[in-house]
Amino acid sequence: MRCFEAMGTGGLLLSDAGQYPDVMSDGTTLVSYADEAGAVSAIRRLLADSADSAAIANRGHTMVSDRYSKERQWLHFQALAG
Repeated sequence: MRCFEAMGTGGLLLSDAGQYPDVMSDGTTLVSYADEAGAVSAIRRLLADSADSAAIANRGHTMVSDRYSKERQWLHFQALAG
């Protein structure tokens, strides 16, 4: 759930490596890390490059806003219920 909350509000999602929906891609719509050292490294890199951080956050927000919009959810529900 934190993925949708972070991305939906326009925040940059920095999270542990794992299985995410196919539209959630490391380095494109989110940033992931494998261990503590990777987390620290990612945080330092993201803080040093605010333009890249903002671009990743923006792509994540745009993807969530489009892919999981209320309109799409309603259309999927109607198809399921119909």
